Amino acid sequence: MKLKCFLASPLPWMLATVILFICLISMTSWQTSLGLIAIIWLLLWGYQAKNKQAPSKKLSARRYDFYRSQGLTNRDIHVYRQQMQVSLDKINQVLNFQSSDPRVKAVFNHWQIKKLLKQYFKAINRAPKRLDQASRFIFKDLDQLVHLIDNYQQVDSDILKRTNYQKQQSLIAGIDEIASHIHQDYQDFINLDKEIHYDQIRK
Repeated sequence: MKLKCFLASPLPWMLATVILFICLISMTSWQTSLGLIAIIWLLLWGYQAKNKQAPSKKLSARRYDFYRSQGLTNRDIHVYRQQMQVSLDKINQVLNFQSSDPRVKAVFNHWQIKKLLKQYFKAINRAPKRLDQASRFIFKDLDQLVHLIDNYQQVDSDILKRTNYQKQQSLIAGIDEIASHIHQDYQDFINLDKEIHYDQIRK
């Protein structure tokens, strides 16, 4: 860890560059030396930039064992966790959405959209091998819901709101329709989960 921190600082690379420059200039022309040093610096910059990327959440041994018990390979686990993180980011966008529009509130309250998204996400987390059965939610409906909300916010922020009433109404109707799809998919997902659990008990 100390070595990584040392290498992450600019001082060792500056010292290495000076030493390398002295060595190269004694063997080649100064133009060639500068060119080689520039290439080395680009490689080092790319290495440091790569290592500065935010690391993914560490997978605990317990969670790893759970994934393996569900029949997931290491590759499956990697893909699953990546996709679920993307979905979680989108869900958080919806959870952070606030509106004073009574029409929007009515739709959100009717379908309990925020609660619904959290419950569906947790249900998928409990059965990772069934991710494909939630594909419409993960890969289509969630994207569309975020897109509709983003568009509504843009229209709602327009100064000329009165001229955008029909656009707002259309977007709210779209949110209502997508919410109904997600609600139905969630019910199908948990009902199938109950059937699977019942079959396992019978065995």
